[in-house]
Amino acid sequence: MVAIPATFFAETWAGKVRTLPYEPLVGTEKEIFDRDFTTMYRMLKNLDGEVAEKLWAEKDWYEIAAGIFKDHVDLPFGGMETSSGQFGFIGPVIPAYPFLTADTWEKTVTAPWQNFWGTSSVPIAGVSTIGSRRMYAYQGLISLGASTGLQFLRFTINGYDYPVQSVELYSKVRKPLKYIEIIPLPAKVLIHMTGNHYVRAAFHVAKTVEILPLGFMFAEHDYIKTETNLHT
Repeated sequence: MVAIPATFFAETWAGKVRTLPYEPLVGTEKEIFDRDFTTMYRMLKNLDGEVAEKLWAEKDWYEIAAGIFKDHVDLPFGGMETSSGQFGFIGPVIPAYPFLTADTWEKTVTAPWQNFWGTSSVPIAGVSTIGSRRMYAYQGLISLGASTGLQFLRFTINGYDYPVQSVELYSKVRKPLKYIEIIPLPAKVLIHMTGNHYVRAAFHVAKTVEILPLGFMFAEHDYIKTETNLHT
């Protein structure tokens, strides 16, 4: 088993998980990853250059995440144009379905604390069932539209409660002419196929918000190709 680079878990929230099987992308797989990640970066840059640069800065981290998924599923990486017998990824934002089991990221929130993504009894999880295997990896959040009024976030990952994070500065202060705002996190989040997490959040006021994870869902080709797996 190839060792994951030591820096990966130092900058990753995965609960108390500190080691996972890992097989790096090689040859054509790495060429495909570089090509497709660059394509997503360029497309995102046309929309928002700041967000695109934040994504690009974590390219190596996402490549390691792809290698973790590769080892678990024992399939080659096929990128955005994955074929049968491969796995691929969808991004640079994770789809609301199946992540939330909803067809939109829009949510009506109340003040103050509430379950935001998942709950302690029904967390948002990876899936290890053959044919539906998937994993989530994201570096932060992005909010769309007006100020969300989000003040605090609390993550519980693989049963481990992380301290409350103050994000009010990033969610309330809007830059001129900016529709998309980044809500950074202290570390990247990895929810592998047998992992799970839920997020609680505190808002200043009740309103409808649209907050998305900036990152990727890695999944088998047969799962990605099925329309109803991504939108009902």
